[in-house]
Amino acid sequence: MVEAQTYGPKPSRRRKAPASPRTPILQEDALLECLEEHDIKLVNAMKLWRWVLAHPLESEWSSVPWEALGLPKKMATVVPQYFVLHSSSVAERFDSKDGYEDLC
Repeated sequence: MVEAQTYGPKPSRRRKAPASPRTPILQEDALLECLEEHDIKLVNAMKLWRWVLAHPLESEWSSVPWEALGLPKKMATVVPQYFVLHSSSVAERFDSKDGYEDLC
């Protein structure tokens, strides 16, 4: 049985995030490694990152205008398999009596 390829951050001393089957799209080394492995030009990463940062409320890969950005069709199929647009989410919200909001 062949294991699925995963792309993730290189080892560091920082506190580790919870394990996820997919990596955040802004993880530079992981995206570049993936594109290189799939023979996609690395310059395309910058185009995608620019769009992601300009559209922070978008949460689905289907909202990315791949063709309009000039990104290859192959990238539109490969990237969503391994990466997520956002790696954080608010699970719960608490409003305290003193007016502060706590996000968990």
